[in-house]
Amino acid sequence: MNVNYSLKFINQELNKFNFSDYVNEIDTVITDVPEPWEFFDKNIIDSDLFWVSYLPSITQVIKMKECLELNKFEDIEVKEVILRDWYLNKKIARPNNKLISHTGFLLSARYIKFD
Repeated sequence: MNVNYSLKFINQELNKFNFSDYVNEIDTVITDVPEPWEFFDKNIIDSDLFWVSYLPSITQVIKMKECLELNKFEDIEVKEVILRDWYLNKKIARPNNKLISHTGFLLSARYIKFD
């Protein structure tokens, strides 16, 4: 089986990004920016698209979820990502007693164009 995958990184401010320039090339958008909803200030989605955002605060997640719903995205999911240290030796494996952790959220959604 011959499968051809392509990966393209576009490093550009979302509020200046023009999705129509890449509409036939992009099927997934992954963001790690404080205000991913700015993408929708200038862009209209008119093709199938999978969206993923990493966001550090739940208030950002709520705002982005509302934005995706307004833009007719479906299958919206939110997952919390927790980072914590572990203590490991030959006989014991457990989380570190001093819990200094970091949390963030992954929000994913899908836009499906119906003809």
